[in-house]
Amino acid sequence: MYKRQVTLGSNARLWFVPAAALRAYLAANPGVAGTLHEGFARALRGKLASANTRIADRSVIS
Repeated sequence: MYKRQVTLGSNARLWFVPAAALRAYLAANPGVAGTLHEGFARALRGKLASANTRIADRSVIS
């Protein structure tokens, strides 16, 4: 397995980690698991709020 450290200078739109490697890493680093979960939840909340706003702003078709 390759181990690489990446530091981002801004938000990332796409990244990939094989599921088995991520599970193993999070099991060994439970504090990271909580932080990662919070980040995903925050991003999902933002996407849902944006989608709901766009849907609410549409004209009603009769």
